[in-house]
Amino acid sequence: MADKITSGHSQPEAVLAEVQHEEDLRTKARALKRPRRPASYSGQSEDSNAYAARASRLSPNHMSDPEKAAFPDYIFPLTARKSYLRARNYVLAQWLRNPKVRLELDALVDAAKSDLIPGVRDEDLVIDAFRFLDRYRYINFGILPIVRPAKDGSTHLRRPRIIVVGAGMAGVTAARELLNLYGNHPESLEPIVTILEGRKRVGGRIFTFPLHTRAPGKDEAPGVDLAAQIITGFEGGNPLDCVVKSQLGLPLHFLYDANKCKLYDVDGKEADSTADELAGEFFNEILEQSCYTIMEDGVPIVQNGPRIRQEPEDPEQGGKNPSLGEIFDHHLQRHEKFERLRPLDMRLVHWHMANLEFANGAIVDRLSLQHWDQDDDFEFDGHHAMIPGGYGQVPHAYAFGGGAALDIRFDKAVEKIVVEKAHDDVTNSMDGMIKIICRDRSEFVCDAVVVTVPLGVLKVGIKCISVGAEPFFISYFRLESFNIIHPDIAILENSSDRPVGNGTVQ
Repeated sequence: MADKITSGHSQPEAVLAEVQHEEDLRTKARALKRPRRPASYSGQSEDSNAYAARASRLSPNHMSDPEKAAFPDYIFPLTARKSYLRARNYVLAQWLRNPKVRLELDALVDAAKSDLIPGVRDEDLVIDAFRFLDRYRYINFGILPIVRPAKDGSTHLRRPRIIVVGAGMAGVTAARELLNLYGNHPESLEPIVTILEGRKRVGGRIFTFPLHTRAPGKDEAPGVDLAAQIITGFEGGNPLDCVVKSQLGLPLHFLYDANKCKLYDVDGKEADSTADELAGEFFNEILEQSCYTIMEDGVPIVQNGPRIRQEPEDPEQGGKNPSLGEIFDHHLQRHEKFERLRPLDMRLVHWHMANLEFANGAIVDRLSLQHWDQDDDFEFDGHHAMIPGGYGQVPHAYAFGGGAALDIRFDKAVEKIVVEKAHDDVTNSMDGMIKIICRDRSEFVCDAVVVTVPLGVLKVGIKCISVGAEPFFISYFRLESFNIIHPDIAILENSSDRPVGNGTVQ
């Protein structure tokens, strides 16, 4: 059995020697990537269209699973699939040429006819690709002028009512995208979208504290970001590339030299740069060993070959699931160089540990050994950047920009969500389906609710009750098992599918 692993570290006195290791495991710390040179959207070349797909988180040469489900006839033969992909990539390139303007279907079809897309002879391919990309928010997203359909008074149908809980970035985005989506479907009734926010401001964990002093010659009021403050790369499909750069045109400060950031020791003096570099390499080696560790009969074993994400043991059956911090300490204290580390070396190693904790929003003793870095495959590329004037400009623009402010009710902390009855298929009525009860005892009735609060808030702050209705979406996962720092979205509505737009894409 392994020795008892503790988080205490001794402070040896020898110099840290250079550590070599096969793979530099990214630590979510100061390492930044060199951005790829972007392709031009000015032409309609195969390369620019393929780049548009990659910039939209799609493969230029393969259909995504939702695309296969929507268009099974395009999967085979190969010629049909290639023709659809050329049409889809073309639509994405047209959108990215000018994301300030809503891409209209009629104009797109006319442009496709004149551009003569290779291998695309049927305009239905372009129409299908447009409708899919619009439905799944690959195009026409962000802060665009909201299209209000003309009211001719010919219909007496009630507009659907949607409540969004939370005016953080997820909440204002969800509300804005609902309106964007219906902007391209004038034949559908535009929903009434209302946001309930417990605070007196928008942004959630994006909060720019305004300052009242201005730099000489500057008109903009400065601000200090007290929460989220860094955009972690614009490449690899980050939708903020369109929103921040093109639609809002905000200034950016890129962190090109973040690797050269100086560290200062406890005495206020700059830490030795060589010792800092070697401590970082040493830390990465221990972290890599930890990530390749699995438990066999309670003993940590470092695996060779591909990394294995071991399923956690059942604590009720006496299983033990060691944290990343426990296994890191295990390998650190058994490393051949551990006894020769100076106090300075240990302080530098601890800095890297603290930086990793900062990036994950939790101490290492509460991070999963196998899954602490599970989001790495989905992170964006490119230099990290900050927004002069504050990150809060982005959620503020989502809430109040686009020529029409969202309907946000502040000081409305939600306490309870009650599903009172199921959808009536005979009358197609959804009246009173969901009731939202706030802390101030005010109530809101809606047809669907989108919950965008962090899961930690959802665990302790909102009760979800089903009365005479089928269990709803939020009950499928175990809330008590979550401990993350990112907001999530849960949609509570009738379990039956309803058509979106013209019903061709669900």
